Amino acid sequence: LEKIGNGYFLRSMPVPELDKIIVEKISKYDIDANDLHVTDIGGKLAGPVRLDLSTDKIASFRIILSNDSGQKLIVGYDDTAKNYFIDRTQSGKVDFKEGFASVSKAPRISTANNTAITLIIDEASVELFADGGLSVMTGIFFPGTPYNKIAVQSSSAFKLRSLQYSKLKPVFGSAEK
Repeated sequence: LEKIGNGYFLRSMPVPELDKIIVEKISKYDIDANDLHVTDIGGKLAGPVRLDLSTDKIASFRIILSNDSGQKLIVGYDDTAKNYFIDRTQSGKVDFKEGFASVSKAPRISTANNTAITLIIDEASVELFADGGLSVMTGIFFPGTPYNKIAVQSSSAFKLRSLQYSKLKPVFGSAEK
């Protein structure tokens, strides 16, 4: 629990055991992230990954997971609304349940200028841990073919202090190569 203002908030972070299944970790520092193709840094997305980003000044941004069929899932932050979001309106199979093709939102609780974001990405789910676990979201999706690209976009001068792209060993089965 953490006290912020007059309220108490629960922090939630990825389990430390994830570190034990890292196959490869790539780190980059001081990166302009207005239109950053993470795939150019870490290779095509294949199997589970952990993406850690940190910035000294938070601004609106989008992290786009996509495939060659044009399907995409967008995870991001809207600085005007002060919330994180997961947009699965174009994520693949979405017509099986009314309301599935939606944008989920979570408020940004932290008032700090900087932020740290962790995404745990699997073939059908993404987990967002933001601001030290004060804002947490999970989204499931059903693309026609697995997402194989990751990009970061921002319309402002968005600079990452650090980016870590960690390929994870699959827990069940094996990932495509």
